[in-house]
Amino acid sequence: MCNAIFNHKLAPLNKKHVEDIKNIFPNQSNFIERTYEILTNNLRPQVNLLVAFTILKHQLDNGVSGIFGNFGRVLYAPLSIVSKTGEHEWTRFRPKPVDELHTSFLSFMMAKPNRNALNSFFGEHGLCFSQGHCCGILFGETNDVANYEQSELFRTRNTVRSYAESMAMPVAELDFELLPLVTSDLGKSEKEFYDLYEKVFLQISEQSIDSYKDESIDNSWNFIISKVINLPTDVEKVYTKKDRVLA
Repeated sequence: MCNAIFNHKLAPLNKKHVEDIKNIFPNQSNFIERTYEILTNNLRPQVNLLVAFTILKHQLDNGVSGIFGNFGRVLYAPLSIVSKTGEHEWTRFRPKPVDELHTSFLSFMMAKPNRNALNSFFGEHGLCFSQGHCCGILFGETNDVANYEQSELFRTRNTVRSYAESMAMPVAELDFELLPLVTSDLGKSEKEFYDLYEKVFLQISEQSIDSYKDESIDNSWNFIISKVINLPTDVEKVYTKKDRVLA
């Protein structure tokens, strides 16, 4: 969360992205359009979210089975790839595309109205998305996802991952080719997901930063300030390092 380095894969989602993604996945055009409308309703989410949901829908429609395939039509996009790397140590690996999606998805999970509306839309088709602890996107048939979430495997994975988080276990940014052979998260379809993710962004136009700027954001900011009470209103004051006071 709190992305601070511009990356066109994490740029605000816009209509040009929609057309690019539809050209890559023409069979998903209606899905892409509707998902875009929901994602961008009073929100400026990052483009890779639409890419991720589109790839998961594409994989599901093509009969791909993920590491949770024993529970039915359930796909998984890991946002951290966990491996046991010491006697009492688990390392969370994040290759660059994994880290990008980790950034955007965790922010999206705080957008409750959009999150709920997206699942309502998916529900019209018997589908849903959910989370595998905080570090994975689940997507598939609603009943199959629910069965997995009620399983001992789901509960145990959450236990291990939350333990690693609480103990501040290492986070390593390595390329996929350098990951340990045995992990809890990366099967054939999960790697295929990220291969497709990278291929999509090779075909999506990398616009200049200026082209992503939304002039309406200034108006939105002014509206916010005008409606908030008990705040200083001196807009002439410029905040600099000299203004910071350490308690």
